[in-house]
Amino acid sequence: MIMRNFHKAVFAATCLLLTSCFDTTPTTSVPEATVKQSSSGICHDHTSSSYKRTKNFKAFDSLQACLDDGGRLPKSKTKQYDAAEQEALQEDRNFGYLHSKVGY
Repeated sequence: MIMRNFHKAVFAATCLLLTSCFDTTPTTSVPEATVKQSSSGICHDHTSSSYKRTKNFKAFDSLQACLDDGGRLPKSKTKQYDAAEQEALQEDRNFGYLHSKVGY
């Protein structure tokens, strides 16, 4: 009988110890920025090869917000946006980047 109670006590202590080691309380963390404006003023979204490497940045919810704040696109992205802008103009479609720069 004493051994049975001893085993129960050891089991209960082990369970208590294990549950205290694995705290499941969620921690509050800063969410990943959607767009990062680097200290040099370049706006990096998640498709940019420099996004994960950019550590000193100002966070924005959108690329448009970063550009409106005076940021600029990386040179590799500028060509892509210019091509998309031209395609939109040729097809008489709206293009968000064009609208913000020209004022449509």
